[in-house]
Amino acid sequence: MNTMQLFEIRYIGRCKNRQDGSQTAYGWCQNAWSVAISKSALYAWFGLSEKPGESSTLYNVLSVESSVSADEIKKAYRRLAKQWHPDVCKELDARKQFDAIQNAYTILTTKREKYDAGLALQASLPRTENASDLLNQDYGYRSPLRCGYILGEGHSKSGKFIVEKILQWTDIFDSQGRVLVSSWPMGSEKPMEQWL
Repeated sequence: MNTMQLFEIRYIGRCKNRQDGSQTAYGWCQNAWSVAISKSALYAWFGLSEKPGESSTLYNVLSVESSVSADEIKKAYRRLAKQWHPDVCKELDARKQFDAIQNAYTILTTKREKYDAGLALQASLPRTENASDLLNQDYGYRSPLRCGYILGEGHSKSGKFIVEKILQWTDIFDSQGRVLVSSWPMGSEKPMEQWL
């Protein structure tokens, strides 16, 4: 039976294939890998499709719906740019992720009508199996956000809480109103945290 739990997750890793056949990203919570978030829960939260041949949109890169306002696009861009800026984020692919975020923002703020027309045309064409996906690379899906308070629905299994559905995700703030940004430098034993 599924239950709801709130977690203060200080870092979320990349989705990987597990021994039981699932695809999950582990969450660093209370100084341990005590939470696993299913790939399908992350995809649902960030508006991605798990259908073969469907690629991410620039809206997915910024983790927003296609119907949002220009102000909401700007807000999402600022949040993600802060998380992925190479001066802050020490992940191996930080520059690539940051560039994808910047590209999405630039196109959605300067050529949104043309881009939306292209999406409509693409939706009318037959699906192909080799569509590219900026976020789902060969080495596992990477959540655009790497930390936060996550209210999840799921169950406990083998000492971990398995989140099958994300109900809410908010940033972690300190008493000065700064947001937590985390990354895991290669070779480190715990995540690196910065308050911005």
